Amino acid sequence: MDNRTISGIVAILLLATVLVTSFGTNLVKAVPSTITVPDDYSTIQEAINHASDGDTVFVKAGTYNESVIINRTASLIGENRETTIIQAAAPTKYGVLVTSDNVTFIGFTVCKSLWWGIQVQSSGCHISDSNFSESEDEGIFLDGRNAQVSDNVLVNNTVLNNGVAGIHVWISNGNHIESNIIGNSFFGIYIEDNSSRNTVERNEIFSESIVGIALVWGSFGNTIACNNISDCGWNWDGDGAISFGTHSVGNKIVSNLIRNNRIGVTLRYFSNDNVFYHNSFINNLAPVSNDNQFPSSCIWDGGYSQGGNYWSDCNGTDVKKGLYQNETGSDGVADSPYTIDVYDQDRYPLMKPYVTMFGDCNGDGVVNLQDAMIVALAFGAYPDSARWNPLADVNKDGTVNLKDLFAVYIRFGKTYIPQ
Repeated sequence: MDNRTISGIVAILLLATVLVTSFGTNLVKAVPSTITVPDDYSTIQEAINHASDGDTVFVKAGTYNESVIINRTASLIGENRETTIIQAAAPTKYGVLVTSDNVTFIGFTVCKSLWWGIQVQSSGCHISDSNFSESEDEGIFLDGRNAQVSDNVLVNNTVLNNGVAGIHVWISNGNHIESNIIGNSFFGIYIEDNSSRNTVERNEIFSESIVGIALVWGSFGNTIACNNISDCGWNWDGDGAISFGTHSVGNKIVSNLIRNNRIGVTLRYFSNDNVFYHNSFINNLAPVSNDNQFPSSCIWDGGYSQGGNYWSDCNGTDVKKGLYQNETGSDGVADSPYTIDVYDQDRYPLMKPYVTMFGDCNGDGVVNLQDAMIVALAFGAYPDSARWNPLADVNKDGTVNLKDLFAVYIRFGKTYIPQ
């Protein structure tokens, strides 16, 4: 182990110590008040109106025919996501409207909204373990048209049977959308209008969506990783799994399973300089459609060190290895590039579907300081806690602890090698 690696590991441990100590200190707070619905107040809105910043509103199972505005920094917790139901009151456009920062919303079914299941006009909110269904427009709407909307976390939600989109991100940056189940909407996830630095990972997107994930109108610098996108694009001749449009550039698409879609990736309207590698394109009618009518300047592999993507219609052989595939011996990479279209090729197509390395939390093919940060920022968290991040639970034991940090530590510096 060289000095650089040792220095990196030491930096990880020091960073984790500082972060864990900081979080431990911040957790020592006065116990907030808890208001219970319907015991203390008959409606959710009455309870919120009487809450102070930092309070928790606990809602018992039942159906609440009301539209709710969360206009203070509070936690709204449902007793059971299947039986604690907010059914929007007509003619209100939303089931839940969030206008305060750092709100926590957990454990509800929100259904039958005129427009949006939950509309978020604030930052730093945590929305998890809830169901959003049967809204005419979007299940979850991060709406940055009139306010700063950033750094929200949407995790472990089920978003089904909504009209326009399961999740809509509009002029909103730095959000984390992870481990949601999304289906039966026109768009699965719709990111638009210069939205940047959003991370979309480990979501299940399927069935009857015209587009699984769309990035349009100048959306840039987003990461789409480790998602399972299947059976999209078949109705009304839709695009398919992932679609880029109107100057959406510089996005990173890695380690996704793109299977049984009409089209795997669609590029149009000057969508350039996007990077694709470690994706598995399996049984799509067309793996890629480039409607730009000129070279996209997209990159379709991670260089020889990491390889490119897996293409189920690639009939390549693997008897050579090396940067130029001219040395004797196999290396998990096809000996010849995979032709995508007349402009683009994957120089190092994988012979087998990509499998994420243990310790590679963000699925980018290397275990490094970013993975350590993911673990450190969620250290001590468990499901339903505000800082819970399933990506940080490397060994999947239901808590983020020293075992997860050690898993990153012992693999620090490792890079994916095709097998």
